[in-house]
Amino acid sequence: MWVWAIYIALTLVLLWALYKLVQTRAVTVIEVPQEERVVLYRFGLFSRLAGPGLVTLAGYEREKQRINFRSEFGEYRTNTYYFINGIPFNYTISFWRRYDLLTAANGDKARLAELVQYTDAERRRLLVTKLHEALYTCVQVIQQKYPVPDKASVAAKLLPILPGMPGCDELLTLVKAELQRTLPTVGVIMDTLHPLSITNVHVTPEVIDSFGRGRSLAMLREQLPDVSPEVLLQAFSAIEGLDMHTVRLYMNGGVVREVKVDGENIEGYKVAPDSDESAARREQPTRPERIPPPMAPDEDERLSKADLSVLKRLPPVSVERAAS
Repeated sequence: MWVWAIYIALTLVLLWALYKLVQTRAVTVIEVPQEERVVLYRFGLFSRLAGPGLVTLAGYEREKQRINFRSEFGEYRTNTYYFINGIPFNYTISFWRRYDLLTAANGDKARLAELVQYTDAERRRLLVTKLHEALYTCVQVIQQKYPVPDKASVAAKLLPILPGMPGCDELLTLVKAELQRTLPTVGVIMDTLHPLSITNVHVTPEVIDSFGRGRSLAMLREQLPDVSPEVLLQAFSAIEGLDMHTVRLYMNGGVVREVKVDGENIEGYKVAPDSDESAARREQPTRPERIPPPMAPDEDERLSKADLSVLKRLPPVSVERAAS
């Protein structure tokens, strides 16, 4: 009887083992949309990048993540300012791109295994980093090719990087070529069917204020050509709502006697904070201070013989020294 019990137990074990084998080798089918690719891992290691359409998962394959492969428009701006002729500026740059890991890996499976580890959010941050590297390198080239004198106005110094100018067009060409070379290292491919363009130009508030004040002063000079520079500066202070002394310090760091408008840049000639009146005062000889004569004591304050009699007589100095 016990022999039959052994046979039944072995049969149950074989059936359970067969069930587990079929379960682990079971075929799983998933659907991947046209704009996505699925990253498959097996035993914790990268297996393959599959999709779109119906994807069959082999034994022990697991879906790790999905990557958006669609070509999309994006606007990107770095978190720093660049300098052209000493003027800080920055761009918001727009272009089309797609996360095409297969094209970026170029058949290298080891490289593909590295690229699939990034999420879409991480890949976007890496894209901005590559944009910063491209702008930093290319702005230096434009700076050397389009030099501007140090005394030029702010507008003249910014001219090479303003949209529509030859320097800006050349800068965009250099940046585009640099991005096409470096973006595939993070799995990003630029869509060359669409242009790379500038959405916004960003400058510091100090530069914007210099443009506004330069326009105000230029309009006053145009409307009041016969007014002296001092009166012109007073009118400018009233329009800006600033204190006269503050404007003097802002423009020159001292007394302002002449103001010149160079394009849209305000320049002033600094002179010593001196005047004819103060110079004349320095040339006058200094008079010694008058010391008042000592005042005679009043009659009531003089000592009488009775007062003197109560005073103790002191021995002479020679006697004190001999005693010592």
